[in-house]
Amino acid sequence: MPRLQKLIVIMMSLALLLLPAGCGPQVANQVPATEDAEPAEHFFEQVYENVSFNLAFSYPEQWQVMSEKVKDGVLTLTLEQVGGSASLVLTVLGGEMTEAELVKNGEELLARSLFQPRLPAERVKKQLSGRLVNFLATEAGERDRVSARTAVFAKDGNSHFLTLMAKPGAFPEANETLELIVSGMK
Repeated sequence: MPRLQKLIVIMMSLALLLLPAGCGPQVANQVPATEDAEPAEHFFEQVYENVSFNLAFSYPEQWQVMSEKVKDGVLTLTLEQVGGSASLVLTVLGGEMTEAELVKNGEELLARSLFQPRLPAERVKKQLSGRLVNFLATEAGERDRVSARTAVFAKDGNSHFLTLMAKPGAFPEANETLELIVSGMK
Protein backbone atom coordinates (compact mmCIF):
# COMPACT_ATOMS: atom_id res chain seq x y z
CA MET A 1 0.00 0.00 0.00
CA PRO A 2 1.54 3.38 -0.99
CA ARG A 3 2.66 5.63 1.86
CA LEU A 4 0.00 8.30 1.19
CA GLN A 5 -2.80 5.71 1.31
CA LYS A 6 -1.45 4.40 4.62
CA LEU A 7 -1.48 7.95 5.97
CA ILE A 8 -5.10 8.38 4.87
CA VAL A 9 -6.14 5.21 6.71
CA ILE A 10 -4.23 6.32 9.82
CA MET A 11 -5.80 9.81 9.71
CA MET A 12 -9.32 8.45 9.35
CA SER A 13 -8.78 6.13 12.30
CA LEU A 14 -7.30 8.91 14.40
CA ALA A 15 -10.08 11.30 13.52
CA LEU A 16 -12.63 8.84 14.80
CA LEU A 17 -10.62 8.03 17.95
CA LEU A 18 -8.96 11.34 18.85
CA LEU A 19 -11.55 14.01 18.24
CA PRO A 20 -14.64 12.57 19.98
CA ALA A 21 -12.75 11.99 23.24
CA GLY A 22 -13.64 14.95 25.43
CA CYS A 23 -14.53 17.43 22.71
CA GLY A 24 -17.92 18.61 23.87
CA PRO A 25 -21.28 17.20 22.84
CA GLN A 26 -21.20 14.46 20.24
CA VAL A 27 -24.63 14.97 18.72
CA ALA A 28 -24.63 16.31 15.19
CA ASN A 29 -26.39 19.56 14.47
CA GLN A 30 -29.57 18.28 12.86
CA VAL A 31 -30.79 21.69 11.66
CA PRO A 32 -31.25 21.49 7.90
CA ALA A 33 -30.38 24.46 5.74
CA THR A 34 -33.31 26.82 5.36
CA GLU A 35 -34.64 27.78 1.96
CA ASP A 36 -33.53 31.38 2.39
CA ALA A 37 -29.99 30.33 3.41
CA GLU A 38 -27.21 31.74 1.30
CA PRO A 39 -26.09 29.09 -1.22
CA ALA A 40 -22.50 27.87 -1.14
CA GLU A 41 -20.07 29.62 -3.46
CA HIS A 42 -18.85 26.91 -5.79
CA PHE A 43 -15.30 27.38 -7.03
CA PHE A 44 -15.15 23.89 -8.55
CA GLU A 45 -17.18 21.47 -10.70
CA GLN A 46 -18.24 18.86 -8.12
CA VAL A 47 -20.37 19.55 -5.05
CA TYR A 48 -20.57 17.65 -1.74
CA GLU A 49 -23.59 18.23 0.52
CA ASN A 50 -24.62 16.83 3.90
CA VAL A 51 -27.85 18.31 5.25
CA SER A 52 -27.46 16.71 8.70
CA PHE A 53 -24.25 18.67 9.29
CA ASN A 54 -25.42 21.78 7.38
CA LEU A 55 -22.40 21.36 5.13
CA ALA A 56 -21.85 22.07 1.45
CA PHE A 57 -18.72 22.74 -0.56
CA SER A 58 -17.31 22.22 -4.03
CA TYR A 59 -14.15 20.41 -5.01
CA PRO A 60 -12.19 19.95 -8.27
CA GLU A 61 -13.08 17.26 -10.79
CA GLN A 62 -9.55 15.84 -10.35
CA TRP A 63 -10.53 14.85 -6.79
CA GLN A 64 -12.87 12.04 -5.78
CA VAL A 65 -14.68 11.06 -2.60
CA MET A 66 -13.03 7.89 -1.32
CA SER A 67 -15.11 7.37 1.83
CA GLU A 68 -17.82 8.95 3.95
CA LYS A 69 -18.64 7.78 7.47
CA VAL A 70 -20.95 9.09 10.17
CA LYS A 71 -20.49 7.55 13.60
CA ASP A 72 -21.47 8.90 17.03
CA GLY A 73 -22.23 12.36 15.64
CA VAL A 74 -18.91 12.61 13.77
CA LEU A 75 -18.69 12.95 9.98
CA THR A 76 -15.44 11.78 8.37
CA LEU A 77 -15.04 12.36 4.64
CA THR A 78 -11.95 11.47 2.63
CA LEU A 79 -11.18 12.94 -0.78
CA GLU A 80 -8.18 11.98 -2.88
CA GLN A 81 -6.62 13.64 -5.88
CA VAL A 82 -6.63 11.33 -8.90
CA GLY A 83 -3.12 9.91 -9.13
CA GLY A 84 -2.71 9.79 -5.35
CA SER A 85 -0.39 12.78 -4.87
CA ALA A 86 -2.70 14.48 -2.32
CA SER A 87 -5.57 13.66 0.00
CA LEU A 88 -7.96 15.61 2.19
CA VAL A 89 -9.69 14.28 5.30
CA LEU A 90 -12.61 16.34 6.60
CA THR A 91 -13.89 15.68 10.11
CA VAL A 92 -16.97 17.48 11.45
CA LEU A 93 -18.06 17.15 15.09
CA GLY A 94 -21.33 18.25 16.61
CA GLY A 95 -20.67 21.05 19.11
CA GLU A 96 -18.57 24.19 18.68
CA MET A 97 -15.18 24.11 20.34
CA THR A 98 -13.35 27.21 21.49
CA GLU A 99 -10.49 28.45 19.32
CA ALA A 100 -7.97 27.05 21.83
CA GLU A 101 -9.66 23.61 21.76
CA LEU A 102 -9.76 23.63 17.96
CA VAL A 103 -6.05 24.46 17.71
CA LYS A 104 -5.04 21.90 20.38
CA ASN A 105 -7.02 19.12 18.68
CA GLY A 106 -5.72 20.20 15.25
CA GLU A 107 -2.11 20.03 16.50
CA GLU A 108 -2.74 16.57 18.01
CA LEU A 109 -4.31 15.40 14.76
CA LEU A 110 -1.26 16.59 12.78
CA ALA A 111 1.18 15.04 15.25
CA ARG A 112 -0.55 11.66 15.14
CA SER A 113 -1.26 11.60 11.42
CA LEU A 114 2.35 11.82 10.25
CA PHE A 115 5.24 9.54 11.16
CA GLN A 116 7.84 11.64 12.99
CA PRO A 117 6.48 15.08 12.07
CA ARG A 118 8.57 18.18 12.46
CA LEU A 119 6.93 20.01 15.33
CA PRO A 120 5.83 22.47 16.50
CA ALA A 121 3.31 23.02 13.78
CA GLU A 122 3.34 26.38 12.01
CA ARG A 123 0.15 28.34 12.79
CA VAL A 124 -1.48 31.05 10.67
CA LYS A 125 -4.87 32.72 11.27
CA LYS A 126 -6.97 33.88 8.32
CA GLN A 127 -10.43 35.36 7.86
CA LEU A 128 -12.17 33.35 5.14
CA SER A 129 -15.79 33.96 4.21
CA GLY A 130 -16.38 35.87 7.45
CA ARG A 131 -15.02 33.21 9.81
CA LEU A 132 -11.72 32.83 11.62
CA VAL A 133 -9.77 29.81 10.35
CA ASN A 134 -6.58 28.56 11.99
CA PHE A 135 -4.19 26.81 9.60
CA LEU A 136 -1.61 24.47 11.14
CA ALA A 137 1.16 23.02 8.97
CA THR A 138 4.04 20.58 9.30
CA GLU A 139 5.90 17.98 7.28
CA ALA A 140 7.47 14.59 7.89
CA GLY A 141 9.92 12.20 6.33
CA GLU A 142 13.35 12.60 4.88
CA ARG A 143 13.46 10.92 1.48
CA ASP A 144 9.70 10.47 0.99
CA ARG A 145 8.63 13.81 2.40
CA VAL A 146 4.96 14.52 3.03
CA SER A 147 3.57 17.96 3.82
CA ALA A 148 0.42 18.38 5.88
CA ARG A 149 -1.83 21.33 6.67
CA THR A 150 -4.95 21.36 8.82
CA ALA A 151 -7.65 24.03 8.75
CA VAL A 152 -9.72 24.24 11.97
CA PHE A 153 -12.81 26.35 12.60
CA ALA A 154 -16.28 26.34 14.16
CA LYS A 155 -19.41 26.91 12.07
CA ASP A 156 -23.14 26.47 12.70
CA GLY A 157 -22.70 24.61 15.98
CA ASN A 158 -20.10 22.19 14.57
CA SER A 159 -16.31 21.96 14.76
CA HIS A 160 -14.47 21.41 11.46
CA PHE A 161 -11.05 19.84 10.85
CA LEU A 162 -9.77 19.60 7.26
CA THR A 163 -6.39 17.91 6.96
CA LEU A 164 -4.52 17.98 3.67
CA MET A 165 -1.56 15.68 3.02
CA ALA A 166 0.47 15.93 -0.17
CA LYS A 167 3.79 15.16 -1.73
CA PRO A 168 5.98 18.29 -1.91
CA GLY A 169 5.53 18.76 -5.66
CA ALA A 170 1.74 18.61 -5.37
CA PHE A 171 1.47 20.65 -2.16
CA PRO A 172 1.19 24.23 -3.53
CA GLU A 173 -1.76 23.41 -5.79
CA ALA A 174 -3.40 21.15 -3.20
CA ASN A 175 -2.96 23.83 -0.54
CA GLU A 176 -4.70 26.38 -2.78
CA THR A 177 -7.53 23.85 -3.25
CA LEU A 178 -7.83 23.51 0.55
CA GLU A 179 -8.22 27.26 1.00
CA LEU A 180 -10.82 27.49 -1.78
CA ILE A 181 -12.81 24.59 -0.28
CA VAL A 182 -12.79 26.28 3.14
CA SER A 183 -13.67 29.69 1.60
CA GLY A 184 -16.62 28.21 -0.27
CA MET A 185 -18.05 26.17 2.62
CA LYS A 186 -21.60 26.98 3.62
